[in-house]
Amino acid sequence: MGSFLGSTLNITDDNFNNAGTYSFRDGLNGIINQGKITTTNGGYVALLAPSITNKGTITTPSGQTLIASGNAVNLHMDGNIIDGTGLNEATDSEALGIVNSGKIYADGGSILLFANSAGDHLKTVINNTGVIQARTIATGEDKYKAGSIHLLGNFLGHGNSNTINVGGTLDASAPNGGDGGSIETSAARVMVANNANVTTNAPQGATGYWYIDPVGDFNIGASSGAGEGGSITGSKLGSSLGKTHVVIGTTHPGSINVNQPVSWRSNNTLTLNADEYINVNKNITASGKNAGMEFNSDDGDFPEGPVADPLYFLQLNNGSVITLSGAEATLNLNGDNYNVINSANVRFLDFQFTAPDLGENYALGTNINASVTSRWNGGEGFMPVGTEDDPFTGNFTGLGHTISSLTINRPAAEGVGLFGCTEEGIISYVGLTGGSVTGREDVGALAGKIRSDSYIFNSYATTKVTGNNEVGGLVGENEGLILNSYATGKVKGVTIDDDGLVRSEDVAGLVGDNDGWIINSYAKGAVTGTDTVGGLVGENDGSILNSYATGAVSGVTVYFDDGFTVHNYSEEIGGLVGENDGSILNSYATGAVSGDYAVGGLVGDNNDTIMGSVVDDTYEGYTSFAIGKVSGFEDVGGLVGENDGSIWWSKASGAVNGSMTAGGLVGFNYGNILGSLATGAVTANSNVMGAYAFGDTLFTVNGGAVLGGLVGVNEGSIKYSRADGAVSGGSIIGGLAGVNDGSIFVAHANGNVTGSSTPSKITVETINDDLGYEPLLTDFTASIDGGNIVGGLVGLNTGMIKKTDANGNVTGGSIVGGLVGLNVDSPCDEERGGKIMMSKATGNVKGGSNAGTIAFDYNGPPPETVGGREGLSFIPVNTNITGSIKGGNIVGGLVGLNAGGKLKGVSAEGNVEGGSIVGGLVGLNAGGQVRGALASGNVTGKNNVGNITLDYTEMPFAPGDVVDLPLTTANVSIKGGNIIGGLVGLNFDSKIEYTLAEGNVTGGNFVGGLVGLNAGALCMGDGAVITDSAAYGNVTGSKSTGAVNVSYNVSDSDEVFEDFNLNLKGGNFVGGLVGLNYDGGIINTHADGNVTGGGDYVGGLVGYNLNTVPEGDHPPTIGALIERSYALGNVTGGNFVGGLVGYNSGVIVDTDAWGNVTGKDAVGGLVGFNDHDSVIVYSYSIGKVSGSTSVGGFVGHNNNGLIENAYWDMTTSGTIVGVGTSNGMPIDVTGLSTPDMKQESNFEGFDFDNVWYIDEGVTYPLVGVLAP
Repeated sequence: MGSFLGSTLNITDDNFNNAGTYSFRDGLNGIINQGKITTTNGGYVALLAPSITNKGTITTPSGQTLIASGNAVNLHMDGNIIDGTGLNEATDSEALGIVNSGKIYADGGSILLFANSAGDHLKTVINNTGVIQARTIATGEDKYKAGSIHLLGNFLGHGNSNTINVGGTLDASAPNGGDGGSIETSAARVMVANNANVTTNAPQGATGYWYIDPVGDFNIGASSGAGEGGSITGSKLGSSLGKTHVVIGTTHPGSINVNQPVSWRSNNTLTLNADEYINVNKNITASGKNAGMEFNSDDGDFPEGPVADPLYFLQLNNGSVITLSGAEATLNLNGDNYNVINSANVRFLDFQFTAPDLGENYALGTNINASVTSRWNGGEGFMPVGTEDDPFTGNFTGLGHTISSLTINRPAAEGVGLFGCTEEGIISYVGLTGGSVTGREDVGALAGKIRSDSYIFNSYATTKVTGNNEVGGLVGENEGLILNSYATGKVKGVTIDDDGLVRSEDVAGLVGDNDGWIINSYAKGAVTGTDTVGGLVGENDGSILNSYATGAVSGVTVYFDDGFTVHNYSEEIGGLVGENDGSILNSYATGAVSGDYAVGGLVGDNNDTIMGSVVDDTYEGYTSFAIGKVSGFEDVGGLVGENDGSIWWSKASGAVNGSMTAGGLVGFNYGNILGSLATGAVTANSNVMGAYAFGDTLFTVNGGAVLGGLVGVNEGSIKYSRADGAVSGGSIIGGLAGVNDGSIFVAHANGNVTGSSTPSKITVETINDDLGYEPLLTDFTASIDGGNIVGGLVGLNTGMIKKTDANGNVTGGSIVGGLVGLNVDSPCDEERGGKIMMSKATGNVKGGSNAGTIAFDYNGPPPETVGGREGLSFIPVNTNITGSIKGGNIVGGLVGLNAGGKLKGVSAEGNVEGGSIVGGLVGLNAGGQVRGALASGNVTGKNNVGNITLDYTEMPFAPGDVVDLPLTTANVSIKGGNIIGGLVGLNFDSKIEYTLAEGNVTGGNFVGGLVGLNAGALCMGDGAVITDSAAYGNVTGSKSTGAVNVSYNVSDSDEVFEDFNLNLKGGNFVGGLVGLNYDGGIINTHADGNVTGGGDYVGGLVGYNLNTVPEGDHPPTIGALIERSYALGNVTGGNFVGGLVGYNSGVIVDTDAWGNVTGKDAVGGLVGFNDHDSVIVYSYSIGKVSGSTSVGGFVGHNNNGLIENAYWDMTTSGTIVGVGTSNGMPIDVTGLSTPDMKQESNFEGFDFDNVWYIDEGVTYPLVGVLAP
C-alpha cells in the first residue's frame, strides 16, 4: 500500500477534489487500530479523529506517520508528502486523545502524534506505553537518514490539562551508523514515566537530542512532586543521558527544579533552558571525559535588585554542587563558555602561573586542594588574580565546590585575596576553606577589592585573614554586590605604623569597607582591630540588607615587646558595622562587642539609617537587632554606640556595660530613634578613664557616669520606643535615658533603675574669671558620687518629654525620681527645655542611705547684680561655701529635682521613700511649674536615710545693700525624714496648679499631704504658688524621725550682733496640704486626710503659714497667702495646732476647716496661733477642739493679728470660746449654732455670688471644689 488516510471527521467534496490543503472537521467517533497498517517505502499513514487508539502496528519505512486528535484538522499535501498539519479546533471528547500501546515504526522517516484538549474535558491528550521508533537508516543517496519523533500537545493548558505521558519506548537512535535523530515531547505538561526508554544514541556518529518542552515549572524528581509543567525522575534523566543528549526547556512562566540527584558517565550534554530560574536542589554529576552542561534563562536576573546579574538564574540550594570531572568537560552559562578547572586537569596551575586571560570565564568542576600554594613564590603563596590596574573582568563560578588550604602571605601588598581586584566580573558558588590570607590594604579571602558592576553571590570563606586597612573575612573593599555569601574565619587588623603605634581601620568579618550592596549575607568569625571594626562590615557607605554577624568584635589595646603598654584607644566598634554612613535594613548581630569609644552591639557610629520592621505595636517582629553583650568606655550602646542618623524599628537585648555614657540601645544619640526597643541590662564599670576639659572646666570621670536603659545621652529625638532592661550603677541614670537634652515622645521605661555609690564619680573643677553669668565663681569644685541623679525614665532632663511612662522601681542616692531625677529648664531652648507633659511613673521610688554623695566647695567675688524686692537685697558676697548631700535626699515619685522645668499632665503612682526633700511627684521643685499632676503613692521620709550639711563663711554685703550686717559663719544640718510632701517635698519659687496627691505621707519635720515646704523666693519673681490642688491622704509627722539643726552668728570685728541656734526633733511643721508655707501662695486648694504631728506647728491644711514680708508691705502680694481653701481631716499635734493652719503669720481669706483638732497649747478650730500682722477674714471652722491652754473654737491664740468676718460652730466644736487667748487688736469672731451655720444671712461679707455656695438650711457654706 502506498499511503493511508483514515478519519471520522467530515470533509466537503470541493475540498477533497482540490489538491493542496484539506480541512477535516465535525466528527463524533474515534478510531481504533488493532491490526497492521504498512505502507511502501516513503508512504504515509494519517489517522484523524477526536480520539485515536493504536493497539496494532503501523509501519511507514522512510515515510510519515501522523496521528492527530481534534475536532478540526488541516492537512497540507505536497504530492505524497504531508508537509504541514494543524489543529484548528481541539477535541472536546472525554476519552483520551491519542493512546498508543502498540507499535509505530518509521525508520528513516518521521512520527508525529498531535493532540489538543478543549477546556477541561480532556486532561491527558497523549499516552504512550508502546513502541515508537524512527531510527537512522542507511540510504543510497545521503548514506544515512535520521528519523524524528514528535509527541505534541497544546501549550495553552496548565495544571493537569493538555498532558502527555511519555512511557514505553521512543527510539531515534543510529545503531548501524550515522547520527542519532531527534525526539520532541512538548505540551503544557509532560510526564515522563520511570520505565520510559528514550534513546538517540549513535555509537558510530553524533548522538541526537531529546527535547522536553513543558509550560510552567518542571521538576526533576518524583512524579508525586511534579510541577505544573510535569516531571522526570533524577534517575530516569541520568539513565537517559547515557543514551541521548537531553534538552529541557520551559516557557513562561516556568522554572526548572532539580529535586533529585542526576548523574551520568557518558559524554552527553544536559541542557536546561528555563524561562525563569534553574533551582539545583540536588547534585548534578557528569563524569564523562567530554560531558557537558548548558544552562540558560530568559528572565532570571536578580529580582528588584540594585543591578542585573546574568547568572543569578542558576540557584544552587541546600549545599548542592554541579560536578564536571572530565578532563575535557564543557560548560556554557547563558551563552558564555567557561574553562572548567578540576582535579583531572592542570587549569588551576594555569590560573596561577600562565597569566590567565583576565576577561575569560572559569568554573570549578571539582573541589581543589590548594595546600601546595604555601610553598609557591618563595613562601608568599598564591599570586592574587587581577590588580587595581589590571582587574579580573571575567566570571568565576565554583558550582558549589571549594578551594581548600589556600595560602597568601603578602603583608606589604595591596589587593590581596584569591582575586586581587575584579571589575564587571561575577564570582559565584565558590567556597574557600581553611588556609590563611595576609596583606596590608584591601585584604579579603576571596577578593581584595570588587569594583562597581562586580558581583559575588552564594560564596563563602572560612579562611583566617590578617591585614591593616580595609580587611574583611570575604572581601576587603566592596563597590559592587555581595549576595547570599558568608565568612566564618577569624579576622585580625594589626599593623605598626611609622610612629610605632598599632592602628588598623575598616576591619570586619565579611567586608572591611562597603560602598556597594550586601544582601542576605553573614559573618561568624571573631574580629579584632582598633578603628572602625565590625562583625560584618567595618565602614559602610553602601547598603546592607537582611544580613547578620555572630562573631565577637573587639577593639584592642596594644602591648609592645618591652612590656610597656600604650593604650591606643579603639573607636567605632560594632557587632555588625563599625561606622555606618549608608543604610542597614533588617539586619542583626549577636556577638559580644568590646572597645573604648562609640561601641555598639550593632553599629559603633551611625550617621545614616538603620531600619528594621515591626509586626505591630507590641514591639514583636524586629528584624534589625543586636543581642550580644557590649562593653566600653564612652558612648556604649546595645545597638549603636553613637547615633547621628536614624534608627527605626530596631531592638537591642544584650547587656551593656560602660564607664562614661552607655545605653541599652544607644550610648549617645544626636539623631532620631523611632519605634525601637532595648531589653538588656545596663550597668557601670569602674575603670578610671581620664579627664576632659571644656573651656576652663575640667571633668574627671570614674566609670559609669551616665547610663540609660535606651540611651545614655539623648540630644536628638526618641519616638515610640521602649526600654525594658534594668539599669544600675553610675551617677546620672535613667530607665530610658541618662541625660535628655533632646525630645522624647511616646516612650516607655519598664526596667528597675538602681544607682550605686561605688562604680562612678564625677569631679568638676572650674577656674574662670568671666563665666558670663552671676555670681562669678573664681574657684569651684564639685564631686558627685555614684547613685545620684536617678530617674525611672531619664536621669537628667533639659529637653522635652511627652506622653511617656516609667514603670520600674527606682532606687538611688540623691535627686531621685520615678520618671526624671533632675529636670532643668534650658536657657538655650525656651520652647523645649525642661518640659515634661502627659507622662507618668508607676514604680516605687527609694533614695538609699548608702548610695551617692554630692559635695561642693567654691568661693567667689561679689555678684554684679542681685534681684529682689525693692529695698531689699539679700544675696551676700560668698567667700567660701562647702556642702554635702548624702544619699537618700531629693526624691520624687516623678521627678527628684525640678529646676525651672515645666510639668504638665503628669502623674506618679508608686510609693516613694527617701531621706529629706521627698515628694510623691517631685522631691524639690525650684523655679518650675507643675500643672495638672497626680501623685497617688504613699510617701515616707526615713530618719536613717540621707543627711544634708552646709558650712559657709561670708564677707560683708556689697555696698548699697539695705541689710548691712556681715554674716560670718553658718552651719546647717538636716537629717533624713524632713521636707516630705505627697506631691512635692520642697517647692521653691515654683507654681503648682491643678494637682492631686492621694497617698499617705509620713516624715519628720516639714511634712505635707501635697507639699512639705512651700517657699517663695523674695527676689526671684512671683514666689511659690499652689492653686487648684488637693491632698487626700493621711499625713503623719513622727517625733522620732528627722532632726534639723541651724546655727549662725552675725558680727563685725568688735561685736557679735546676733547668735542663733535652732534644734528641732521630728514631728514639726506638718500639714494636710503643706508642712511649711514660706511666703508662698495657696489658692483654691483642699486637704481631706487626717493629720498627725508628734511635735508643733500642725494644721489640717498648712502646718506653718510663714510670712517674712517686712512691715509696711501689707497686704503681701507674694508670701504666706491662703485663699479659697479648706481642710476636712482631723488634726492632732503638740503646740500650735489648727484645723486649717497650725501657726499663721500670713493672710488667710475665704477658708474653712471641718476636722476635729487635738493639741496642747494654742489649739484652734481654724488656726492654732495667729501671729501679729497676720490676717484671717471670711473663714469658719466646725471641728471639735481640745487642748490644755489657749484653746478656741476658731483660733487658739491671737497675737495682735487681724481677724474679721470669722465664724465657728459652737455646737460641733464643743466650746463657746472663739479665740482661746488674745492680745492686741480687736477681733471679729462669731459663734453660731449648727442650724445657724447653714444660713447665708449669718455670714456677713461672704461673697456667695463668686466664691461661696450654700444650700440654705442643708449645708455649711462651701468653697472651692466643694461648691457646685
